[in-house]
Amino acid sequence: MNKLLKAIFIFLLFFILSSCVFDRIDKRNLMIYNNSNKIIYSVISSNDSIYNLGNFDDFVYKGNYIYTKEGDIKWFGFTGINPKEKTQSDGGTTKWDVYFESIDDKKIRLFIIYKDSVEKYGWKEILSKNIYTKKYLFTIEDLEKMKWMIEYKGK
Repeated sequence: MNKLLKAIFIFLLFFILSSCVFDRIDKRNLMIYNNSNKIIYSVISSNDSIYNLGNFDDFVYKGNYIYTKEGDIKWFGFTGINPKEKTQSDGGTTKWDVYFESIDDKKIRLFIIYKDSVEKYGWKEILSKNIYTKKYLFTIEDLEKMKWMIEYKGK
């Protein structure tokens, strides 16, 4: 009998704890469809600056990754989106409603950056000088209407 009660208790505890975790996960994924003929990167921001990490010299830029100088810990990575492909946008959030509420004007910025630009300037210069190909502003209502799918058609 003790084993049965213990098993029921563990099951209930697991159920309660997992309910709390799953309640915090937003099932809406922002997808970017690249309908252009170039490889692109997408970056989400809460303001008109692509980069919100602080001092640019505090990080090391290697390829498509940004590392901390101490300990060589990967801080952020950029994933290219090939032509005619879609992917979940980098910079997603676990609770979109909370994220939008934290933004002054309630609009996210989606920056599109060509891979050619990254090869020409490098990530440090792109981020420090705010170099991008296209910038979109979206409210949460805009994204709901679009079913969380943004199509980039090219310039």
